[in-house]
Amino acid sequence: MQKKSSFTLIEILIAFSILVITMPLFLRVLPFSAQTARLSARKTQAIALCQEKLEEYLSLTYAEVPVGAVEARANLIDEDFTYFEREVNIQYLEEDLSEASEDQGLKKILVTVWWQQGGKEYSEQLVSLKTKL
Repeated sequence: MQKKSSFTLIEILIAFSILVITMPLFLRVLPFSAQTARLSARKTQAIALCQEKLEEYLSLTYAEVPVGAVEARANLIDEDFTYFEREVNIQYLEEDLSEASEDQGLKKILVTVWWQQGGKEYSEQLVSLKTKL
């Protein structure tokens, strides 16, 4: 007579016990991973908003790029990005990249984007240099 291979009741109970013990551990990780995914999506959007504004100033000639607090920190008007705030600061730099009070032929463009998530404030910054050449 041939034996059929199948699971015994003990094996099924052990597998079910392991599943019951480990399931809460996985369920605790799910909200954290969802929050991390949302934060990552917002970071990506913030970097894209920084890059967009940075490219706008880099496309101008050196003389057209204003100096100072060009855009004060303010909410974005675009309805898709109302939870973001953006600021643009442009300053003169010396050849050694220290701040300068007069035009030395080098400008630093700093774009910062902020947003709130989960009761915390986050920000991303992009910096580029514009030369007189």
